[in-house]
Amino acid sequence: MYRNVVWNTREASIAMNIPSLNNKIYNNTVLGYGDSLKGWPTNYNFNMSGTEIRNNIFTGVVDCVNVKGAVAPTFGVNIFNATPPIGDDFVPIQNSTAVDTGEILAGYADFSGAAPD
Repeated sequence: MYRNVVWNTREASIAMNIPSLNNKIYNNTVLGYGDSLKGWPTNYNFNMSGTEIRNNIFTGVVDCVNVKGAVAPTFGVNIFNATPPIGDDFVPIQNSTAVDTGEILAGYADFSGAAPD
């Protein structure tokens, strides 16, 4: 899942069926009222082996991290903030924490500046 904007959702903005293996969740902006990212079903033994979550902005809970017995996904640089550092046009606000703080991901993050936004 690459370069998406998801907004105004009441439930999980991104729902991933479990097991959910080798997914790449890169460069997304997720602005919802519920969970930003959730594994489903919630009572299942989580296995997100090989899944990577990098360079995203999340306003809600990412519910796939602290599950007993879980194989959690790999997290890189992400912003977790109920008040995201972006404008009404979903573009990072100048000089905010979202500017030039992303990871360089070969084949994914084309950018200008010191690092991906």
